[in-house]
Amino acid sequence: MDVIPAIDILGGRCVRLTQGKYDSPTVYADDPVDVAQRFAAAGAKRLHVVDLDAARGSASNRAVIARMLEGAGIQLQVAGGVRSEESVAALLDGGAQWVVMATAAVRDPHLFERCAFGHPGRILAALDVRDNKAAVGGWLDTDPVVLKALVGRWADLPLAGVILTCIDRDGTMSTGAQDDKPRAAVLRRGGVGRRPPPHRRGRHPSGNPRQGVVRRQDHPRASNVGVRLTACLFAALVLAACGGRETADDQGLHRDIQNNSAGEEVTFDATALTDPVQSGDHERFEVRAATGEMLEVDHNTSLAQYVPVHKGDGLVIHGELYIDPGPRYGVHCTHAHTSSGCPNPGWIEYKDTYYE
Repeated sequence: MDVIPAIDILGGRCVRLTQGKYDSPTVYADDPVDVAQRFAAAGAKRLHVVDLDAARGSASNRAVIARMLEGAGIQLQVAGGVRSEESVAALLDGGAQWVVMATAAVRDPHLFERCAFGHPGRILAALDVRDNKAAVGGWLDTDPVVLKALVGRWADLPLAGVILTCIDRDGTMSTGAQDDKPRAAVLRRGGVGRRPPPHRRGRHPSGNPRQGVVRRQDHPRASNVGVRLTACLFAALVLAACGGRETADDQGLHRDIQNNSAGEEVTFDATALTDPVQSGDHERFEVRAATGEMLEVDHNTSLAQYVPVHKGDGLVIHGELYIDPGPRYGVHCTHAHTSSGCPNPGWIEYKDTYYE
């Protein structure tokens, strides 16, 4: 594992924000160049530098970053307010090894694509998440883009990687997640992109094709760590790492039913067709999925709260698909507490409340 120290610069000084709030920064040092040199002396090989002023569009610390690039003696990946091809080129020409794009990656996909293909292996996407939404403009705004769709747009780009930040936990010295494995998987070295079409392939300035993007055949441990994340997998990891919940994938449920894929984890929109009936320690009711399939919901009320749903109500269900002879389709494991045969914690969302 590579440890990459980070320096956030605000008003020319090294600071730390808590949950992205600019009004009460903690100042750690007055000279970012000196801090970078100390990180290099301690053995760091790579440094993440963020221009917070440029990120929110209030000013710029490019002169400070230029001094860091000249004298730090360490490879830098630079972020903050990089929203044009000219900015990308200037940073790379100035000595940055990688450039990080966040707002542009979310709001200007065509620009982001041009930069990625123009500098293969040297552009990183930053996915900053607040309340399961992509934060932009120095984290001052959020964009209502679907995370799975957003990452899906990046899947074919020759990126150097993706940086995930869960804003609600940033600067709090806590993870908030029960399991750090999803976060570790997201931050593995390597890009999320596939090989670009032949007419769009580029070369790293060193002469090595697609340097910085680790593929299965490029890395001796690739067969074990699976460095190429698919768009859907990465979106799921984002939600897990940031404490969010999966969004409905109605077509995914439809495909699983078509393929008789019992045991698949599913999340879908539904309408209740019956009032619930309590049977032993289970609450059972029929629903119609958004794609038309009828399923029985088998909700364990000894492990989760009773859902006060009524016929005609809408809800979102996350659980495990089962198929009984007939065939008869249903979903169970809709509870957060694991039990025998339920590897995936589930939930039911009804009237903005999660029953789990």
